[in-house]
Parts: sequence; structure tokens; C-alpha cells
Amino acid sequence: IEKFKGRYLHSRDYKDAQDFTDKRVIVIGIGNSGLDLAVEISHTAKQVFLSTRRGAWIFNRVGDQGYPIDVILTTRMRMFLHNLLSPSMVNGFMEKQLNARFNHSHYGLKPKH
Repeated sequence: IEKFKGRYLHSRDYKDAQDFTDKRVIVIGIGNSGLDLAVEISHTAKQVFLSTRRGAWIFNRVGDQGYPIDVILTTRMRMFLHNLLSPSMVNGFMEKQLNARFNHSHYGLKPKH
């Protein structure tokens, strides 16, 4: 970072997307803060890159029926099926559901785990 000539900051120091108008930005980290900043900055920046050490599954915050995703994923029926089915079957189903929104492989986000 000592050799980097551009500006850098931690997400806790972020104030406004206008500071990044017409800039090329890289957001390092794919946690909630990083994703939120990448989306917000993308409205004003020329280009935004998201850097992650390894792939990650991206969940939408809102499910297909408009309910928050955590409400959808914690129903008794889902928990029953989760306990009934093998982990590989559950993972395969979830991967199919997540790739229905966008194919993680196309964006280099498909995790190996």
C-alpha cells in the first residue's frame, strides 16, 4: 500500500459516493460493508471493481415472495428438510437457487467451498 499512488480508505471512513464521481474504484472485501459501498459508489463512479480472496455465494436480501431472506430460510419446513436431506443435496439445491438470479461462474464468484 506504500507504493499505491491513489487514495485509499477503510469503509468506516466512507462518507459520500460523490467523492468517487468519474473515478475507477476497487473495493477490497466481499462482506456486507464492501458490497454496500460497491453498489452505492457504482452510481457515481466511472467503474467499480470488487475484489475477493475467493468466491462467495451472493444472497439477495429479499426473497422471491418479497419476504426478507432470513425469514424464508428459517421456516420449520426448511429446517425439517435440511435435517432430512444430505448436506450435498441441500448445497446442490441452494447453488441452483442462487445461480437462478445470476450465474456466479460468469463473474468469477463461484466458491470452491
